[in-house]
Amino acid sequence: MAEAVDEGIITSKCSVKLGTVREGLGLVAQRNIARNEFVLEVPKKFWINSGPISISEIGGVCGGLKPWIAIALFLIREKKLGNDSNWRFYVDLLLPNTDSSIYWFWISLN
Repeated sequence: MAEAVDEGIITSKCSVKLGTVREGLGLVAQRNIARNEFVLEVPKKFWINSGPISISEIGGVCGGLKPWIAIALFLIREKKLGNDSNWRFYVDLLLPNTDSSIYWFWISLN
């Protein structure tokens, strides 16, 4: 958690802790959060988009692909790299399958 504050992901002004809620792992506020209060920011250096993909070893083959295809290929490659991946901590958090409710279509929920 300290690393998240150090990297500017979690503001030190907001008291949060890691917690498990019904939906899974998340951040739980330790005090009321005001409307429009800035609590969490993911710095651009942690975004997986065309930037890190283009400078990766597979960047040359991903240039003409649809963004989601390029991201999928990038994540597959990073998963294969395991501990040698700079993205390993993120990749390790990804769900192993897509049967979670976050992947359900609205029609499936009715």
